[in-house]
Amino acid sequence: MVRHFSFFRCACVFGLALLACHASAAPLYKCKNASGQTVYSDIDCRTNIPVAAPRPAQPISKFAQTAPVDKLSQAVVENVLQLARESSDRFDHTTLCGLAAPDLTFNLVDHSTSPAIVKSGGQRAVCKLQRESARELQSNGLSVSSALSQMKIQVSEDGSQATAKYVLTARVSVNGTPAFGMRCDKDEVLALYSGKALFKRASSSCSPTP
Repeated sequence: MVRHFSFFRCACVFGLALLACHASAAPLYKCKNASGQTVYSDIDCRTNIPVAAPRPAQPISKFAQTAPVDKLSQAVVENVLQLARESSDRFDHTTLCGLAAPDLTFNLVDHSTSPAIVKSGGQRAVCKLQRESARELQSNGLSVSSALSQMKIQVSEDGSQATAKYVLTARVSVNGTPAFGMRCDKDEVLALYSGKALFKRASSSCSPTP
């Protein structure tokens, strides 16, 4: 069975933690060879068309923002970052879209190709692309496990804004078989909007890992 997806789509989903992109690059196909073994290749074997898997019910996140906050703190910011990471792992585009501020701006650099692909935009584009890419990635049998590290959070004196620099690493599997890994170096700004901590600016540089 053919499974077609791209590193760039995954980089978009996890690179900004709240962004998914429609562009496609460096496609990878999951096929069966003559011996019946599963192989991955950049050559389309086209044996049949993949069937979308049913979407499981989304569990309630332990990082969900449940009450308004008066000001940002390191704990509040870290909670939002973990919520975005967890939602990305579950391809939960609804929650991810809800974390994008009305005046959000983003910039993503994907180093899986040469030259690198650069993507930028605002909130409206983010939400549309989140929905499209999440559905495509899920229909291709992907699962993801990610983690945050090297986190440096700075909160303004009045608690109205915060910056977060950190590394997101993810392992991507296709139908349970490891496919590739990725690392995204992230630089983000969060701010308060009616008692909610949302992403105001997001910048990310992503590369494939072994």
